Amino acid sequence: PSLLFLDQAKQPTRLVSDAVYQLHAETWYRYAFIEGTVPVRAAAGEQYVLLLTTDEDRSLQTLDNKPFKRPLQTLALDEAGMQSHAHSDEGAFELAIVR
Repeated sequence: PSLLFLDQAKQPTRLVSDAVYQLHAETWYRYAFIEGTVPVRAAAGEQYVLLLTTDEDRSLQTLDNKPFKRPLQTLALDEAGMQSHAHSDEGAFELAIVR
């Protein structure tokens, strides 16, 4: 997704469309998830953020070079040994304050 930051008047201040995300593999106690860290520039007046995505973004897949196998499912890999994960229409967005 892209992130559009807005100031107090809800005017755009910055668009982040090339953030780097990391895929965290599924384990016995959690599903796989994608995590990215983008700093908020509060000193520059950024007070709001819009999360933007497109139909094209949702139709893409994330490739994983560290494949994992779920119980009772076959391990599907491409010719390069990569496992693909389809993007979902629903998800979650978390905000963490890191000092």
